[in-house]
Amino acid sequence: MLEYWHRQEKRKRLFESEIDAEKPEQKRLAGKLVIVGGHEGAFFAVAAAAEEAMRLGVGEVVTVLPESLRGKVPEGDGVCFLEAEASGGFARGAWRGLTEMAKTADLALIVGDLGKNTETAEFLREFLREYEGEVVLARDAIDRMMDDVADWASRENLTICLTMRQLQKMTQALYYPRMVTLTTPVNQLVETLHKMTLSLGMTVVTLSGGQILVARNGEVISTTIAETAWTPITLWGGQFLARGATLRIWNRGVGAEKIWSRAVL
Repeated sequence: MLEYWHRQEKRKRLFESEIDAEKPEQKRLAGKLVIVGGHEGAFFAVAAAAEEAMRLGVGEVVTVLPESLRGKVPEGDGVCFLEAEASGGFARGAWRGLTEMAKTADLALIVGDLGKNTETAEFLREFLREYEGEVVLARDAIDRMMDDVADWASRENLTICLTMRQLQKMTQALYYPRMVTLTTPVNQLVETLHKMTLSLGMTVVTLSGGQILVARNGEVISTTIAETAWTPITLWGGQFLARGATLRIWNRGVGAEKIWSRAVL
């Protein structure tokens, strides 16, 4: 067995003793999470992530939406709107407001549902350039940033949650020597993720062949999805993303690969 490949089972959870999954008693220790996403007519993943983060007990949850959704979603404490462009997504200049909000946060979760427009891609690009804190990118947020993958793939405080199709595009954009396809066997994919994350700083979460794979610093943890509460559809929804982000906030001294593997189960 490959020494860098760790197999996790429901009856044999890895790293459990290292991770505190209980809400801190003091609110100030429960952290602050900024959740970003949505465009005109699409905000369900953002809403699901915010609801789950509050249910888990994050100290402060700030939900950031484009102005095009004002009046279409419930407004209240923690809901903020930033400038939208003509088609309803975030306008390029909104990165300044997001950067300011995220300065006091423990983590920024870019949950997606962003729509397809160049201004929103510029909005994300500028935010990642200016913001030095921890970021999770998921769903179509990764698609919007694919052209700039070489600029952010080495970021150590970044986690990307992506499909195999997105991983295939990413390896092509990086001119990575090992080709990844939708039919790559799991054992070969594990080896590729091992080598890739040895040279790149980010944490990678993906799903292939019924296995949820989490990789960082050359270590790869696999969990059979049938043993979890997730499905190939719900895994990429807001709830899983919020769970991983929350555990990350509460366990700053633990490696991100261990945190996201714990979030799986």
